[in-house]
Amino acid sequence: SPQIFKQILMISGMDRYFQIVKCFRDEDLRADRQPEFTQIDVEMSFADEEAVFTSVERLMQDVFRVVGKEVPAPFPRLTWDEAMTRYGSDKPDLRFEMPIRDVSGVFRDGRFQVFRALVAGGGSVRALVVPGAGRQARAQIDNLVDEALALGAKGLVWVRRSPEGAVQSSILKAAGAGALAQVIETVGAGRDDLTLIAGGRGHEASVLLGQFRLRIAQREGLIDERRTALNWVVDFPLLEWSATEQRLVSMHHPFTAPAGGLRVQRTQRPESAAHHPRLRPHRSDSRRTTSARATAACSPDSISLTLTSPRASSSSPRMRTRRAPERSARFICARSDRAS
Repeated sequence: SPQIFKQILMISGMDRYFQIVKCFRDEDLRADRQPEFTQIDVEMSFADEEAVFTSVERLMQDVFRVVGKEVPAPFPRLTWDEAMTRYGSDKPDLRFEMPIRDVSGVFRDGRFQVFRALVAGGGSVRALVVPGAGRQARAQIDNLVDEALALGAKGLVWVRRSPEGAVQSSILKAAGAGALAQVIETVGAGRDDLTLIAGGRGHEASVLLGQFRLRIAQREGLIDERRTALNWVVDFPLLEWSATEQRLVSMHHPFTAPAGGLRVQRTQRPESAAHHPRLRPHRSDSRRTTSARATAACSPDSISLTLTSPRASSSSPRMRTRRAPERSARFICARSDRAS
């Protein structure tokens, strides 16, 4: 895109700039990415977060009116963590319910050692209620378990009640009827519902159950194709650990200022820094400015980040850095929130 011309418009006093352009995506192809698309590019000067939200929402309302649809605004907002926990996706389909529930507390002190050890080690156990699936034959439920294994899961637990009301489960003997009945009560499953349970680190369990949520909704016709449910997902983590590349990579995109600036972090597990609340993308606030920011590259052994210069303005901001032994750091510095 003609970045230099947009910047000239900005500094000349044009407070907003819109560009409608056909784009060819030069990123890796994925199943949910089309290689060519039409983009509405927006540049806004001195805008806070609410101004961006409002402008885009009004624009989308006008776009949908062209095809005869009314879209209510403001759009619902979910944090990235909420979206991943409740729907297992950073682009959740909200045209139907079936949220994922956290049931870690049920197994924290329970008899089922697999989940108990997982929770004690910082993992989580999540559950998904499938409406009306409790009356399926055992062979159909076993097919769901096989489907989970094909998706890369280590296992999938199911719980339901018999027509007489007794608890039935693939881990009934190991976990006990009492704990499993508590799961059913916690997630609000009905007598004819099936509850699927998975465990993992971070959002692993939610991602697995999120895939089941979409597949089951499509198979069972639970999605109202006539409905439009636009929503914002905000507060993405800035970085995530790539096991393939053995380094931190941008979770969303690199052209985002961190929320609240950066502070020195030292850790033996770089992936934990990616989800540190201080490393969330910046949420604009015209009352908050800093005179300099910097980020640094990191290794699998440690992570080194710089502190910003003092609040007083300076033509040559001072940087204080911490470096890991025998490790160098690459720095990208921004003098203010308005320059990158």
